[in-house]
This record gives sequence, structure tokens and C-alpha cells, in this order.
Amino acid sequence: MLWVGICIGTGLGMAIASIGCYLSPIGIERRRLEREIAGDNLKCAREERRAAALRVIAMNEQQAGRSQA
Repeated sequence: MLWVGICIGTGLGMAIASIGCYLSPIGIERRRLEREIAGDNLKCAREERRAAALRVIAMNEQQAGRSQA
């Protein structure tokens, strides 16, 4: 019975600690930074796709110029 009480107490303590960490200013700042990083990653991915599309367009224009010559 003692071990059951210890396990329940440990589980409740960990749950309360995780909720406290989630609501702490450090946890809030961490989540804000994670969202900011995700936004930066999305912006970088868009720029990479745009650059790839421009390379394809330039390559197509070169091939079109060769076929006309």
C-alpha cells in the first residue's frame, strides 16, 4: 500500500510540476520562440521554392533561346 501511495504521489507531483512549467513565463517564452522559429522556417522554405522556380524559368528561357537559334 505504501508503494501505491508513493506512485500516486509521484504521478500527481509530476503532473502539477508540468502544468506549472507550462504556465510559467519561461514556458510561455519558449513556446513563443518555437512559433517564431517555425515561422522563420516557413519563410525560408518559401524563399527556397521561389528560387527553385526562378531557376527553372531561367533554364526554360535558355532552352527556348537555343531552339529558336
